[in-house]
Amino acid sequence: FSKSPAISGDRVVWEDSPIGNPDIILYDLTTNTQRRITTDPAKQWFPDISGNRIVWQDERHGNPDIYLYDLTMNTERRITTDPKGQWEPAISGDRIVWTDYRNDPEGVDLTYGDNGDIYLYDLITNTERQITNHLALQTDPAISGNRLVWEDRRHGRPAVYLCDLTTNTERPIATDPAIQFIYGPKISGDWIVWSDNRTGNQDIYLYDLATNTERRLTSNPT
Repeated sequence: FSKSPAISGDRVVWEDSPIGNPDIILYDLTTNTQRRITTDPAKQWFPDISGNRIVWQDERHGNPDIYLYDLTMNTERRITTDPKGQWEPAISGDRIVWTDYRNDPEGVDLTYGDNGDIYLYDLITNTERQITNHLALQTDPAISGNRLVWEDRRHGRPAVYLCDLTTNTERPIATDPAIQFIYGPKISGDWIVWSDNRTGNQDIYLYDLATNTERRLTSNPT
């Protein structure tokens, strides 16, 4: 089966499992051609793409690591080497972010309350940086330019947090006390979107960083 698509320009990536473990597949919308990016028999999944670069979560070393493929150079590169788990990568330009469990006693356990942190890798300086250091779970990051967002459980319930890499400041975006579940915060320019269930069912919300206003986009009662 095919899932977890991501797109940048005229290129689409996804994870595909025709036989055995998933691999990363690229489709070029200009040439209408499909290409297999990974061939290792272990799992490669959760891809993202920005321009000529593809990132994914890779288990060829037994624990999840972050890998990068450069379509310009046709080269593959391992980004993380810590023996604990690195999950859910996202990329924007020269920056890769992911959820990292190196500070968690369990390492790769995704149970809420565990100590997952957000990490960033800069491809220009080849340096890694820890973005969050709270003992609760921070997970599911997304990045656009100098801004990144993630789901944060430091208050005992889910919230959306933002970090501005230009000013090195962090702030909460969605903190309604009725929220019991948040899924998939994403960011593009001044806009952040996510799904939460403060109304009793999952709705899509938007936050405009230019006006500092929140807006509910869906109202379907089911």
